[in-house]
Amino acid sequence: MKKDSRHPCFMRSDIYNRLSENASKKNYSAYKYTNELVEAALDIEESGVSLKDIKDEIIIMEKLFKYKRIIIVPLTAISNIQQSQWIDLGRGFGLLIRQMSLNNNQIIPIFISVIKFFFSLVGAISINNNQIIISFPIYPQDIQEKLVSSARDLITSIVDIASISANIQEEKGQIKVEITSAI
Repeated sequence: MKKDSRHPCFMRSDIYNRLSENASKKNYSAYKYTNELVEAALDIEESGVSLKDIKDEIIIMEKLFKYKRIIIVPLTAISNIQQSQWIDLGRGFGLLIRQMSLNNNQIIPIFISVIKFFFSLVGAISINNNQIIISFPIYPQDIQEKLVSSARDLITSIVDIASISANIQEEKGQIKVEITSAI
């Protein structure tokens, strides 16, 4: 196969072959899979993140996690997120929690699971009954302050949408969440 050989749809043959193989694994047509990939790529690019810039970072992070169970989150991924995006993410998590909960008794355990999963990727989390403490010890102070503020915005949005009653307190380098009830 020549290096610049092209598929009839103006795609390099090697790329089309990879695309077709991956689509088959998902039981998708190449058309559906291509549209899904391009739409996701456009969403990412339009959010201000360059796919080309983060491709190698993601591959390295995936390999570190796969082989050493190490998770690395680039500071740019955290510091470039705007307050409104944290709030929107919190709303999305809140809706997810409501949809996953069959009754009010399930809301708090699901909320705790979501918070634990999300913040264990970027910080340290401690859970004792219905009290959650999230801290960001490895980051410089300016990043810690931004993360605490962002965590507050995210958690406030989640509890509002998921109808959870909670006391949220910001402290130096950490945020405390005392869950009182599901409304």
